[in-house]
Amino acid sequence: MSKPNLKTREQFKFFFPIQTRWADNDIYGHVNMA
Repeated sequence: MSKPNLKTREQFKFFFPIQTRWADNDIYGHVNMA
């Protein structure tokens, strides 16, 4: 099985850091914007 092709921050057009609260993240670390 081959390794996944991981992307680096430089491959994206922009990167915007945001501050989240504990309840804003799901169990996978994804941000829920509801």
